[in-house]
Amino acid sequence: MTKVIFCSTCGTAFDLNKSSCSCGNIMTMTEKNMLADKFSKIERYQLINSGYGSQVQELKNELPLYDLSKTYYRGSSAKRDYEIKVSFIKDSLIPQITEWKNIVQDADAILAKDKVELYGRLLGITDFAIREFFGKFALKGNGAEILEEYRDFSKYELTMVMNDYNLTLDDIQTTNFETIGIDVFNTISDTLHNGSFLELADKGEFTNDDLNKVKGELAVAVAGQIISGITSIISQNSAAIKNVRIADNNLNEKLSHISKLSHSLSIEEQEINKQKQLFDKSDLIIDSCYNKILKPIVDELKNDPIYIKYKIAREPYDLQENKIEIENQALKINSEVSFWRCLLTGAYKNFNHHLNNRLKVINSLEQYNSINKKLNEKRHKSLSAKHNYEIDKTELFRQYELENRRVLRETEIIKKNKDTVVQFFNVLKTVKENIIR
Repeated sequence: MTKVIFCSTCGTAFDLNKSSCSCGNIMTMTEKNMLADKFSKIERYQLINSGYGSQVQELKNELPLYDLSKTYYRGSSAKRDYEIKVSFIKDSLIPQITEWKNIVQDADAILAKDKVELYGRLLGITDFAIREFFGKFALKGNGAEILEEYRDFSKYELTMVMNDYNLTLDDIQTTNFETIGIDVFNTISDTLHNGSFLELADKGEFTNDDLNKVKGELAVAVAGQIISGITSIISQNSAAIKNVRIADNNLNEKLSHISKLSHSLSIEEQEINKQKQLFDKSDLIIDSCYNKILKPIVDELKNDPIYIKYKIAREPYDLQENKIEIENQALKINSEVSFWRCLLTGAYKNFNHHLNNRLKVINSLEQYNSINKKLNEKRHKSLSAKHNYEIDKTELFRQYELENRRVLRETEIIKKNKDTVVQFFNVLKTVKENIIR
């Protein structure tokens, strides 16, 4: 059983033999043993345990057995040995590498979902604390501005993971966010709106993008070399031997990348197993600490009559803020401008034509139109009108928050739990340090 677990209040490393944490939290032996058991299971689990790395290495060790002889007297003998070597590569080595590659990629996809789940929970927790508990315009007055740093961190990492793995909202519909009792999925939805193998032959080092290309095209490249090598053999004996050797040299050049590829897969396999443990441990920390500390506060706040009334009345301001964020994201997208269209089309139609194109790029056109419909608002007539709208609506939202926060701050649920929510950033700090080390 593991000797080091974590404090169920602040999330920091906690010696199993100690009775209390430096934060003052005292954990029962039952609680400590339960966490230690969960940690031990995480440490023992291997997402990838394929053994394909050693199998590929054994096959690579056999390659010298298929080297062509230094001397040939007949072209047919050279061709026969070349074809035997080709068959070994095509039927034994390449399938093993391909299977290994697929196992690593499948595991990587599972890890991506784990990352989305953890970053989504962090985003949901911080966003709820900022928007609902303190209010986005009142963080400094409550000493809660640190929460913005962790929200932005989780938002950035979540977006990067989904972009790197080409994930969409549909891909994460089944992701388990609900254990924290917050509508994380809607938060994520809002956040997100806001030649190949031969060319690599001369490179001394491979980038990740290069290695991905090699993984996908290794079999094709080798097969192409096999075909070109065999078809180049002509009937004349000396020319046949010469062309077989040329084909074999070219093939060996391609096969030199197998060592780099298998080395990359081996490192990737180890890194995936390591990250799986880190993210599973971080997930356990978030679940345990959140359920013990924050979830009771969240549930009580969501059932408070004053908060419920405030949240319903705030809906138009939330929609306007979402609309502004979508527009700002869309305006970051480049759009080709036609001189004749600008000349012949009015400013209103021209502005919204390009806005539509940009909204389609970020997959937000439908959501943008839906927000306008709910708000009963028309499209902006110009970029200047859009800027004025943002200034006016943001100020109205600020005034609404200032007025209503005075009332909310006096509710018992917020008065008695303000410090607890602020101090929860220690848990977030521990998780962040754990997953970026």
